[in-house]
Amino acid sequence: MLTASVKKDDPKSDQQWYAVYTRPQCEKRVHKALQSLQLEVYLPLTNVLRQWSDRKKVLSKPLFPSYLFTKVYLDNIATVMQTNGVVRIISFNGKPIAIPAEQIIAIRQILEAGYQFLIHPYFSVEKGDWVRVVSGSLQGVRGIVIADSSDNRLLIMIKSIGKTVSVNIEKKHLRPILKTKGKGHLHGM
Repeated sequence: MLTASVKKDDPKSDQQWYAVYTRPQCEKRVHKALQSLQLEVYLPLTNVLRQWSDRKKVLSKPLFPSYLFTKVYLDNIATVMQTNGVVRIISFNGKPIAIPAEQIIAIRQILEAGYQFLIHPYFSVEKGDWVRVVSGSLQGVRGIVIADSSDNRLLIMIKSIGKTVSVNIEKKHLRPILKTKGKGHLHGM
């Protein structure tokens, strides 16, 4: 059985929150396993009403499927990674990314206060980005964003006739289309 190494000389403030990506539907099991290692773990849960043909039931589901958070010393990341059900720690360039404590506190406060909320994917749409409209009356249309900020002007090019059309559209209706580097091909279309 794994045990977490504890640094006795370091103050608790040296620990950071990290996002842990788990196998699908293993969040609660990983949460319990990390707690048994005496690690601080947070699995934000929300109640969801599910209806079957014969009954309704309120289920406690992870707010962010396949994610939970743990507060550890950077040296203890290996212990977390060896836990059954853990796929990876969210990292950039091979280095785990610490999550500011304020963000964890904000999530806790929102859930504890009972606010109604929606989860949105995080993405940035900027001038020059290729996007696809994913909802609304223009769903399926692809184009290039030609203005920044709240005035999201979408440029739709009709290459075969050498014409373009532009329209204002809310950011919530857009999703970025990934470009393959150096090839000029668009993915996600």
